[in-house]
Amino acid sequence: MATANLSRKTGVVRKVPQPVLNLLTQINQIVGDDVHKLFKYAQEKKFAIPAINVTSSSTVVASLEAARDKKAPIILQMSQGGAAYFAGKGLANDKQQASIAGAVAGAQYIRSVAASYEIPVILHTDHCAKKLLPWLDGMMDADEAYYKEHGEPLFSSHMIDLSEEEVDFNIQTTAKYLKRAAPMKQEIGITGGEEDGVNNEEVDNNALYTQPEDIYNIHQTLSAISPYFSIAAGFGNVHGVYKPGNVKLHPELLGKHQAYVKEQTGSNDDKPAFLVFHGGSGSSKAEYTEAISHGVVKVNLDTDLQYAYLTGIRDYVLKKKDYILSQVGNPEGEDKPNKKYFDPRVWVREGEKTMSARVQEGLTSTRSSMAAPVPPGADPATTLTGADCNAAQGADKLLCLIQDPYSGTFHADAFWASLGTSVLVMILITLAFSLMRPRNTIVYAPKLKYADEKHAPPKLGRGLFAWIGPVARAKEGMLVEKTGLDAAIFLRFTRMLRNIFLTLSIIGIVVLIPANVVGSNKAVISQYLKGGQSFFVTMTPQYPDPQKSGSLWVHVACVWAIDLIVAFFLWRNYGAVVRLRRQYFDSPEYLQSLHSRTLMVTDIPPADRTDEGILRLVDQVEHTAALPRASIGRNVKELPDMIAEHDEAVRELESVLAKYLKNPDNLPSRRPTMRASKKYRANNGTHDMDAIDYLTGRIRELEVEITHVRESVDKRNAMPFGFASYERIEDAHTVAFAARKKHPQGTTIRLAPRPNDLIWQNLPLSKKQRSWRRFWNNLWVAILTLLWIAPNALIAIFLANLSNLASVWPGFRENFQRNHKTWAAVQGIASPALTSLIYLILPIIFRRMSIRGGDTTKTSRERHVATKLYAFFVFNNLIIFSIFSVVYAFVAAVVKNRKTEDAWHAVIEGQFFYRLLSGLSQTSYFWVVWLLQRQLGAAADLAQMINLVWVWFCRTFMAPTPRQEIEWTAPPPFDYAVYYNYFLFYATVALCFSTLQPLVLPITALYFAIDYWLKKYLLLYVLITKTESGGQHWRFLFNRLIFAACLSNVVMGLVIRGASGGWFKVYFMVPPAFLVLGVKYYCSKVYDGQMTYYTKATLKDPESLAEPGKKVRKNDRVQSRFGHPALYKPLMTPMVHAKARHVLSEIYRGRLDNSDTASTTGYSDIAMDPMSHSHPGKTARFAPTAQKEMFEVVPETRLDFEHFKNRAEFADALGGNGELYGRPDDLISERSSTPRSFLGRHGSGSGNSSRASSPGAERSVPAHHQRVGSGSSGPWQNTPYQLHQQDLHPAYRDDPAYAYAGDLGQRGLYSMGNESESRLLHGAQPFGHAAPPEDGGREMYGLDTWRTGGSGYLGLPPGEADPGVTGYDYYRARR
Repeated sequence: MATANLSRKTGVVRKVPQPVLNLLTQINQIVGDDVHKLFKYAQEKKFAIPAINVTSSSTVVASLEAARDKKAPIILQMSQGGAAYFAGKGLANDKQQASIAGAVAGAQYIRSVAASYEIPVILHTDHCAKKLLPWLDGMMDADEAYYKEHGEPLFSSHMIDLSEEEVDFNIQTTAKYLKRAAPMKQEIGITGGEEDGVNNEEVDNNALYTQPEDIYNIHQTLSAISPYFSIAAGFGNVHGVYKPGNVKLHPELLGKHQAYVKEQTGSNDDKPAFLVFHGGSGSSKAEYTEAISHGVVKVNLDTDLQYAYLTGIRDYVLKKKDYILSQVGNPEGEDKPNKKYFDPRVWVREGEKTMSARVQEGLTSTRSSMAAPVPPGADPATTLTGADCNAAQGADKLLCLIQDPYSGTFHADAFWASLGTSVLVMILITLAFSLMRPRNTIVYAPKLKYADEKHAPPKLGRGLFAWIGPVARAKEGMLVEKTGLDAAIFLRFTRMLRNIFLTLSIIGIVVLIPANVVGSNKAVISQYLKGGQSFFVTMTPQYPDPQKSGSLWVHVACVWAIDLIVAFFLWRNYGAVVRLRRQYFDSPEYLQSLHSRTLMVTDIPPADRTDEGILRLVDQVEHTAALPRASIGRNVKELPDMIAEHDEAVRELESVLAKYLKNPDNLPSRRPTMRASKKYRANNGTHDMDAIDYLTGRIRELEVEITHVRESVDKRNAMPFGFASYERIEDAHTVAFAARKKHPQGTTIRLAPRPNDLIWQNLPLSKKQRSWRRFWNNLWVAILTLLWIAPNALIAIFLANLSNLASVWPGFRENFQRNHKTWAAVQGIASPALTSLIYLILPIIFRRMSIRGGDTTKTSRERHVATKLYAFFVFNNLIIFSIFSVVYAFVAAVVKNRKTEDAWHAVIEGQFFYRLLSGLSQTSYFWVVWLLQRQLGAAADLAQMINLVWVWFCRTFMAPTPRQEIEWTAPPPFDYAVYYNYFLFYATVALCFSTLQPLVLPITALYFAIDYWLKKYLLLYVLITKTESGGQHWRFLFNRLIFAACLSNVVMGLVIRGASGGWFKVYFMVPPAFLVLGVKYYCSKVYDGQMTYYTKATLKDPESLAEPGKKVRKNDRVQSRFGHPALYKPLMTPMVHAKARHVLSEIYRGRLDNSDTASTTGYSDIAMDPMSHSHPGKTARFAPTAQKEMFEVVPETRLDFEHFKNRAEFADALGGNGELYGRPDDLISERSSTPRSFLGRHGSGSGNSSRASSPGAERSVPAHHQRVGSGSSGPWQNTPYQLHQQDLHPAYRDDPAYAYAGDLGQRGLYSMGNESESRLLHGAQPFGHAAPPEDGGREMYGLDTWRTGGSGYLGLPPGEADPGVTGYDYYRARR
């Protein structure tokens, strides 16, 4: 005795593609997998779905109305007799033809009207006994025909009732039909009462209870075929309504059945079978509840509803009997018509009303009305929703929050509130800035005070809005001159983003929003009218109408348009940036700089680690008309660490003194104490000691050690890097261009950066070391990025909404409810404060990691920092933050589906793409509000609020040192890496969500439009570029925007796939991505070389470029000054306030020695003697000695950066490269403090110089160099030396037009001597020249020109020097 339900599984492509909508928000008939999922969801959430027998369109309408009003799913079923009635009782039904026609007609009718009622409907056929199987066959034929045309069956399920037959026949027959159409529902047992010929009134009551073994046998047989079946187990239930006591229900038996099946199958599910409650009419609510708790998912209701339908009509007839006895005449008058009373639409409607009310009672009794709609995109089988979520606790509540973290966070009023708040607060902050600006020029316009005349921005008036005009009139040419090329390109990039999103906003508002509105399913959208979200829901493709899938082609077209617009602006601005770079190359600052004509050589093998070796290497790349000057890097040993420790000790001493001397007329009774650091505890012990004495002693020791190490540095154990400086910029750039693919001896040769751009500690690293460090660096960044996923999710769920935390943490809940206002304030501050703190720390972490990763320049470090920040933000804040709930729900669904399906089908049935569409659509609301709030950050930057508050706090509550107060007045540096990351991230978010929520486009455009003006002011008047790269950040920005465009294409493709259910439209979105990549390829080929190199010409004939007789510009004279700052950097002197001058003698108990070497500024070529800081041109040993003061007393009137901007200790951190203040660090000039020995090996000084040259041995001009004739103007004799000169290549000969001695004429080895102010490389020993034959042809090298013997190294005994030929002139002339 068995009955079974057959339900179609529809996993194939349908004719009209439609994603599986969320089962409890779907507004049409559901079939196949959706039925299975809905039943599973019902089991887990403990509700059942009433199955209503319908016999006409009237009963269909009554049932649908009830389900609509209760917002609950419903099952509409037709029995064989009901189907025949639907077709018409006058039709013959001897072969079930009327029942077949009526069932098909009823199914078509229900399909046509169900969508209008906005609830999910299951269409089912009721008891089909053995004699009625032809009826089932006819309906399945109709199913298959409908499936062939539409991709899904006509009915959701069928029921086979073979309870009058033997069990084996029951099971085998059901299995046969299950193979034809899966899934199936099988009903086991028999019931008393009577329904459509199934009469068991005379059966013994014991037969009304199905045995567990029968349930297991059915489950085992059918589950091997398909999981889509349900079982109607008898537990004493009957059809019809009987007198209480005549029938005894035992729903607890159902629990035993489930336990038995679970035990026999080894299932992990407590309810492995879907059970059906037949004969539900007349049962109590308690019986319903207990049956449902044991896995009942369907309750048949018929008898009660038939009677309910009758009562409405009966009552109407009884009430209106005097009006329906005749067509005319009633109690109101004999001639009154009665049509409106006997019209069937009137009295039939009364029956519909009473039946509908009874159906609503059934929905309530079965708890189906509590099945609130699940979050869009979530699986009802894994989601707690509605009343369940509200009542959930602990882990279930956490599950709710994880799957729907944005619930309740966004409504239409939230958007307008955010927009109003952002605009209002921004206006208020801007007004406050306008009021404070004229009174706080040090904070709001420091560059007006400190910049030189050339770089000073336009003057500002004192009016409230006087700053707007100068900012508006500042064009790009002025910006380049006043702020530098990096700042100008930053503003151009911001302006480009503004223009991109202004253009895209037109597409979004005019095209995308109307397309989304038209293509949305109006019936679904109407459900959100009461939720305040309708305005925004209609703007997204979250609920597409399958009948209007053509609207998705608009999305495809918009993808093309968006990519074309982005590509156009990138190409156009790339060309503009190239023009800016070419203008930069032609600017006086670049033409007169040393780095513009200098090459940096790294990875030099040991055999070539000499000055001559560098020349050999660059010569292998390309011959030039003139030899460069070269200098190998020196081993500065532990000098950098010692100087850093010295500076730290000085700052610590200053801090101790500032606190101790805060009130110098009333000193504390006890002097400050401290413990020595762990490094020095061995000598100082672990006890407290006088802090002032300890720190001054430590400073003294460090200065002595630094002096000793500086004096011991020479060219032995040279480093694997060096520099080669050319006279002509063209030569350096030509060699650099030729060296792109050449690596002589494994070296890398490229243009040198600015001296202050170098990270010296990484230059000695080998290629292998750098690669290994980069690997570990990237690995740690990846680990950090992954580790942030969990905290990021917790912040989004709990810290941003503390009520969520209270809902899962009982211990916190009571305190939260008691102090609600306090925690509300904490909630408003905690999340943004914590995330802001983390995002302030992240750049610091990534900078240190980049340095440890082997970056050799600060420019490359900042580029890598921005790259890592961007990757971190996109992965965590965009991808993970946006889809983690979608992924969670998808994985949960796959895991559950895996229990009944193979892995691949479980993944397919997880409906990932639609979940993604729904999840991203919901997330888009968050990004709309989030982008609106970014306006506040832009206004806060303008107001410099953080700096103002911090400085005020320190001056009010702390004891700042003079150095700190000076630093506070300096123009702060602009953090390009951080702001480039922010702007790129905002642009990426907007592009990715452009089709999902087009509102992000105008909001992003508004942000960039506002921030462009604000950043323009800040860069003109407030912020400086700490390390000018000359616009080298552009390629990084270009590449990241290309990536953003491609990522947005992927997101848009997934949106189209989720909305349409197919890949056809997605394929049309592939070409735009290749178009964008093509623009990148084109720009890299056409523009990259122009951006990088002053010239790319190949020097084929050095002689043709020599131009004999042409006088070289004096300010182009080249010398090598790229040297480690540790060799010359002045040491810091502790600063104290002038108000404490009179007590210094009381608190300080010693004095440093008189040595001047602690402020050494450089090294001469004379035996590596350190240079005097106070006497330019003199070595320390020849300079007059001077007493060095222990402290620098700073008056209050001089606590201003203006007085210290040219000091190295301040300029390094706050002064950029000095160009802003008129002192660029690598400018080639006529006058400088360069030791004379750098300008040439011969002669005693420059006639144009007002400073003394470095001391050296007096030399007379050799006889073979003297002129013929009287005076000094006669012609040179044709001496053997001159004959030797003729043997050299013209590029390397001495120019005979100039005197040999005393003149700084054009030399063969170095075209011009030079006196430069730059401190770049010290001690570069000049290369030897081949001496005249009279001197024995001996190579004169380095210090040999000054000494009578020796090695050329300080303290190295004669004989230890390399006796081989070392002159590169000799090498090039004779090879």
